Amino acid sequence: DNAAISETTLPQPTSYYGLAKFASEKLLEKVLPKNLVVIRPPVIYGKGDIPAYGPSGFLHAAQSHESINIWGDGSEKREFIFVDDVVVLVQQLLFSDYTGNLNIVSGESYSYLEIIDTLKAITQLPLNVTFRERTQPKVDHHFNNQKLKNLFPSFVFTPLSEGIEKMYTLGL
Repeated sequence: DNAAISETTLPQPTSYYGLAKFASEKLLEKVLPKNLVVIRPPVIYGKGDIPAYGPSGFLHAAQSHESINIWGDGSEKREFIFVDDVVVLVQQLLFSDYTGNLNIVSGESYSYLEIIDTLKAITQLPLNVTFRERTQPKVDHHFNNQKLKNLFPSFVFTPLSEGIEKMYTLGL
C-alpha cells in the first residue's frame, strides 16, 4: 500500500513504461537543472482518451456492450484525474515561478468498483462486469497533494462522477 505518495517519495517503477518515465525525469534534470517542472499525474481520463483500464475504458466497453474486465475483486484504489483539470493546472504552472516535481492529484483515490457503480448510475446501461484473477499483488495508491494545494489553493478538481458524466454526455 502506497499510503501517501508525495513529491519526495522515491519512484519505484514496476514496468518498462514507469522506468522510461523515471529515466526521462533524470535526463531532463541534467539538461534543465534550474527551470524544470516535472508533473506527476495519476491516470488521466476524458474525452478523446484511448480506452484503457479505468474510467474511459470502462465507459467505452459499456457503450459497446462489451465486458468490463476487472483484475482481482475491484477494491484496488487508484487516483484518476479529468483531462480538463490537467490542462488548467499545466497552464497555471506555465505562468508560475514553480520548479521541481509536482503531483497533479486531488488526493482522492477510488476503487474500480466505485467506477462501475458510477457508470451504472450515470449511464443506466446494463454492465457486463467480469472478474479476473490478479497476476500481481494488490497495491492501493494514495497521493499527497499538499504542495499543489499550497500553489493553487482555489483550484477545485472535477469529481470522478462529474468527469464520467461529461464523457458520457459529450461522447467519449
